[in-house]
Amino acid sequence: MLPASKSVAAVALSPTIEPSSKRIVLQGTFLVVDDEDAVRKVTAAVRRVHGGTVLEASDGTEALRLCAEHTGEIDLILLDLTRPGLSGEETLRRLRMLNHPHRVLVMSGYSEQETKQRCADLGTVGFIAKPFDLEELLGQVKSLLG
Repeated sequence: MLPASKSVAAVALSPTIEPSSKRIVLQGTFLVVDDEDAVRKVTAAVRRVHGGTVLEASDGTEALRLCAEHTGEIDLILLDLTRPGLSGEETLRRLRMLNHPHRVLVMSGYSEQETKQRCADLGTVGFIAKPFDLEELLGQVKSLLG
């Protein structure tokens, strides 16, 4: 389950993460936006093992900058809803105001119902509750990307 501070950091730094023969293969470019370094690193490490390119942002401002720099390249944004500075909701609002059509999977410790209410008109494509299981995350992303 994520996040778990010491075990997550250990997994992120481990050189022994190897793909299995039954692994889910992902393609595309993913932007992971989370203020928790361990969550970003592990999510990015899993993405790299299962395919795809990963961009990381620790805050909304950095996420907006990366979206502008990689226009047309980002297939899915994994966006933490609550963090210091520019919130996930505000980051998503600004992306929509700039006409960025990115698919966004919201990651949150809030309930799915509460999150859906908060993000009702912001065009999110999915929700995953934190802490989450890595297989659950992989399954969500795979289903969203087809």
